[in-house]
Amino acid sequence: MVWYAGLDPAFSGDPFGLAIVGRQAGERKLRLGVARSWKTSKNKKTAGFDERRAFEDDILLEVAELCKQYAVRAVYTDQYAAPQVKERLSSAGLYVVTVAMTAQTKTQAFGELRARLLAGELELYEHPQLLAELRRLRTKYTAGSATVVNPRVSGSHGDLAQALALAVWQFAGTGGGELMPRVGGEGGSLRYGDGLTGGQLRGAEF
Repeated sequence: MVWYAGLDPAFSGDPFGLAIVGRQAGERKLRLGVARSWKTSKNKKTAGFDERRAFEDDILLEVAELCKQYAVRAVYTDQYAAPQVKERLSSAGLYVVTVAMTAQTKTQAFGELRARLLAGELELYEHPQLLAELRRLRTKYTAGSATVVNPRVSGSHGDLAQALALAVWQFAGTGGGELMPRVGGEGGSLRYGDGLTGGQLRGAEF
């Protein structure tokens, strides 16, 4: 299996999201290995430098450990806190790529995620938070364009959904697993659960 990780980092207020997605050599279907989010505290904005650094290091250490469990080939993160994220994960031996998540790249990433789900080419396991975030996604149409709306609900900004979209999007630029970077819950178990696909993800309208 070739595995890629997508990150939606946050360290103060919003959750920090990670999704690891893989594909067997010679196959098109993707499989979600693990989705995980970490709650962060708004109080971290007023914490001292050392306390903030320790908090960030703890999260990134867990991210690195999960990525190593799956022998992740590359970690893709958006531009938020990119230097810190890249420095610390790179020091753990991981290859990290920063992807500028603009309105255009976000639409492309979620478009690839949607296409995979509708085609039954992305297997998910039963992860209530992730599935709820995917069901909340909407597409907003304006003159000649369409953008994905990721609603904020109960302190979540769809961190897992965006991490998943970022990881899935990388496979749109790969053939059989060679590295071609795109430009621009706890889940905990390593089992694949019920193997949910797009046909079972009812309510999603993005």
